[in-house]
Amino acid sequence: MKSNIQNNIQNTLIEVAKLGRSVGLHGAMKCHILTDFPEIFQTNTTFFASSMSSFYKNTISLTLKSFDSKKQLIVFHEITTPESAKTLTNCILSCSIEDTKKYCHLNKDEFFWFDIIGCMVLENNEKLGKVTDIQRITNTDFLIIQTDKKLCKQYARTFLIPYINQFILTTDITNKTIQTQNAKAILEES
Repeated sequence: MKSNIQNNIQNTLIEVAKLGRSVGLHGAMKCHILTDFPEIFQTNTTFFASSMSSFYKNTISLTLKSFDSKKQLIVFHEITTPESAKTLTNCILSCSIEDTKKYCHLNKDEFFWFDIIGCMVLENNEKLGKVTDIQRITNTDFLIIQTDKKLCKQYARTFLIPYINQFILTTDITNKTIQTQNAKAILEES
């Protein structure tokens, strides 16, 4: 069972990579990038490695020493031997929301997934539901919507909306709302 501190840490982290095998004699590891923003890998940034084992879940903090994007090798100050690197194989590497916002710069009308999750989805002033997650399928992001309670009686409890101009009119992360068009038709067909 996780401690409250560990639960709070994991609720504010963004997954950025999966750690692979140990490479060399000084604790370097293969790094399989999961983020759209590899610029997050800044020297001396704190990351958190979480084990994926169902028997033992643990999160440790690590400070980035170096990252080679061409070879996809990562080195941490705390990991200096192949043996210590091997203990992190298959761990998920995460960073804080604060560091993500600090190092990952967005263009106009681009948003972080964690800012979109929790937004209310509206169409013609009718509440369709709330974004609970986002899933990338091929090159398109799909919003996973938990249908509003008033609509659950006649429609599916969850449905997907592609995050493309045909369906998304505006996204307002300040007010946590997304205005849509043609999304209700997707709900009706779900």
